[in-house]
Amino acid sequence: MIDALLDEAAEAQFEPLTGNWVLSLPADHGAHPSARAETWSLAAHLETPGGEEYDVSWSLARFGIVPPEERNGRSPWDLVELHAGQFLLFDAEGGAVHSAVRFSRLAGTAGHDPEKREVWLDEWSLLYGAAGMGEGLSVRASGPEALVHLNLVPEKTALRGNEDSQAATRGFTMPRLSVAGTLQTPHATVEVTGTAWLDRLWGDVPPPGGPIAYDRLTLHLSDGTDISVVQTRRAGRDGLGTFDSIVVGPDGQASYLGDEALEVEILEWRQGQTGSKYPVSWRLQGKDFDLSVIAAAQGVRQDFLTPVWQAPVSVNGQRDGKSVEGTGMLLLSGYEQRKP
Repeated sequence: MIDALLDEAAEAQFEPLTGNWVLSLPADHGAHPSARAETWSLAAHLETPGGEEYDVSWSLARFGIVPPEERNGRSPWDLVELHAGQFLLFDAEGGAVHSAVRFSRLAGTAGHDPEKREVWLDEWSLLYGAAGMGEGLSVRASGPEALVHLNLVPEKTALRGNEDSQAATRGFTMPRLSVAGTLQTPHATVEVTGTAWLDRLWGDVPPPGGPIAYDRLTLHLSDGTDISVVQTRRAGRDGLGTFDSIVVGPDGQASYLGDEALEVEILEWRQGQTGSKYPVSWRLQGKDFDLSVIAAAQGVRQDFLTPVWQAPVSVNGQRDGKSVEGTGMLLLSGYEQRKP
């Protein structure tokens, strides 16, 4: 059913986004209904006052099926947009993973309220730029046995995405946000603090499950550095198609590295429950850093919009000659048909 709706969304005739654009915050946190599709993706790494560690992955996606200019006269129950969301809570202490997914049409159960500055899907919500929030955000998400309410404040300037006026997509990244909030489980409600990474994308976003597979690492180092590594390839095949890396220093200055400036080595593979193998241990070497990255034991395969494997990671190594450690998130797709 979902695959059929995504195929329908891919065939919809939306006008491409063209021309120069200026990043406008907080407004660009909100929906862009003229775009074919858009995504909101958050990875947060949390700790309680007692030292218990949790990791959260939360994402929303909107796929247009009928362009806005063609919706006049349609019933509110007509499927003109598909909204989807996923929530994962990794419990490092107990080794458990709490997960939930949501799917909805536009009719009252999902959408965007520009006056309240809220994007929502059922009871999940993203508030941005509301009175008293300044540049901050508020995220609320839940699963069958967990609920998080997180307040996020950017510590670094948002990084604008592709600046080519002919690019089919637009977006931005917030590489480090400070987090404070609450985590509720059947056993207790606890305060949490930590750091988070936010990605935002809209435009001619490729539908999930296509021919392109990817590896994605987002890392927060203890010296204030943040790193993103994205490798793509054709699904089911070895070899890289594209490689992009961003290193954001403690001062917020970003350096964009190609594959010639960053050496990525896979050190270990782990077999999942379905028999597929996933690269879970990595070494990243650049001009001024040498990092070891290893995925947590409770990595999980999800069949959300497309099969992916995801896990929190821990980081140790050197940056600028000094020891660093850190946290992050690893997201992998396309390994169900691929052998190392």
